[in-house]
Amino acid sequence: MIGLEPAQISRVAALLFGDAPSHMYRVDTTAGQSFLLKLIDVERQEGVLRAEGVAAWLAEQGLDLPAPLPGFPRETPEGDVAILLPFMSGRRVEASISDMRALGKALGAFHHNLVRHPDLGSWRDFTDDRLSELNAVRERLVKKQGARPQYADRLSELAADRSLDFRFDALPRRPLHGDLNPGNILIAGDKAVLMDFEDVFHSVLPIAFDLALVLERLVLVRVGEEQLAIDLGQAFMFEYSRSGGSFVDVAPLSGQEWTSVLRSLALRSLCTLALGEESGIRVETGEWEKFFYLEQLATDKGHLIERMTRAIPAEAGAGFASGIA
Repeated sequence: MIGLEPAQISRVAALLFGDAPSHMYRVDTTAGQSFLLKLIDVERQEGVLRAEGVAAWLAEQGLDLPAPLPGFPRETPEGDVAILLPFMSGRRVEASISDMRALGKALGAFHHNLVRHPDLGSWRDFTDDRLSELNAVRERLVKKQGARPQYADRLSELAADRSLDFRFDALPRRPLHGDLNPGNILIAGDKAVLMDFEDVFHSVLPIAFDLALVLERLVLVRVGEEQLAIDLGQAFMFEYSRSGGSFVDVAPLSGQEWTSVLRSLALRSLCTLALGEESGIRVETGEWEKFFYLEQLATDKGHLIERMTRAIPAEAGAGFASGIA
């Protein structure tokens, strides 16, 4: 399946997410190499294979991230698809200046390169389709349709707030990662590695969405002391700008506008949960409560992002000069 003889393999260990199997395995060889083996079932193959294709393309551009080895993906006798990648050891991002600088550098290079991807036009179409679907869910939530009874009033009030926008058409649209939660970022040595590109295909949007999500999940959620939060955000933004990220896109945003971006992200996630339940997927109560919490956090702290970006010198990075979607 993976091009190794049994005698070449010293250990195979299944990886778990919590207590659940992940269908991923660490494969160690007698030569001292380690690989990550992913087995993808039929239902998930299309999205995962597209995501791995993005990873391979970015690696060709010189970005330091795990990409499938030659000869992969390949089909297994059972009908799954096997993907073999180098195994990367690392840890989650911490709320430290060094980690936030590393992440800013990685995300700046990611945005700078991804804007040149040849499939950008189709990604924009996928984004428009996805947003149309979520906006339809939003309108149903305004009418208290399709929501859990215990959340109907809260969702209706939030969905009816027209200051919240899934698009922010006044800002340039660029291809984003789209899911920069802590589980999709690895600190390996002194570098940050971005992973899981399945949301790239419907995330051609203003870069404020990616930046806000990083600063929310990795700073505002974790850090209670205001000045430390600002210092961490500035460290991230400086390296992001210096590494090719488009600081000029977000420099004019006010504290109130950053708050609207974060609250819009929370509403979009709640609409995604509602869409899942409409499709028969039971969503845990904790997931609903998480995004209600993040919406309130945005109201309380979202304005701090303006201060995180205010002190970045213009010469740190001019951003992308081309590739606006």
